[in-house]
Amino acid sequence: MERTYWLLWEKFLKKNDLKPFVSGLLCDARSLVMVLSQVMVLGLPLVRSTSWRGGYEAMFHTLSDGDLLDAFAEFLMEAGV
Repeated sequence: MERTYWLLWEKFLKKNDLKPFVSGLLCDARSLVMVLSQVMVLGLPLVRSTSWRGGYEAMFHTLSDGDLLDAFAEFLMEAGV
């Protein structure tokens, strides 16, 4: 489920010139990313009734799962920074 949003996220990051920053964050500040995923838990009740609920939940799961996070970081690097 999470991987269905990766291309969309990559396009958003590229469009807003955030891709190098996020790629670096995913590779070099893993503990900060894990803390961010735990903070995102607080927002889950707020997004449950929104149209972007699926993307938010997918991002939460991607950031909180080490294997998925590695795969997403690799995806961003393969897509080119």
